[in-house]
Amino acid sequence: MIDREQVRKVANLARLELTPEEEEQFLPQLNGILDYFQQLSELDTQDVPPTTRAIDV
Repeated sequence: MIDREQVRKVANLARLELTPEEEEQFLPQLNGILDYFQQLSELDTQDVPPTTRAIDV
């Protein structure tokens, strides 16, 4: 789970100046994104062949 200090670090790396209100707004959004990636990492992809494109050309 991301805390406010980590939001500040990410904003600094992205060269963003966030207000305290914006930090508070981004906190649940970033945690939601991380939760989604956690769900994706739990998928069984053992039998899925690697691809270089998401769709056929």
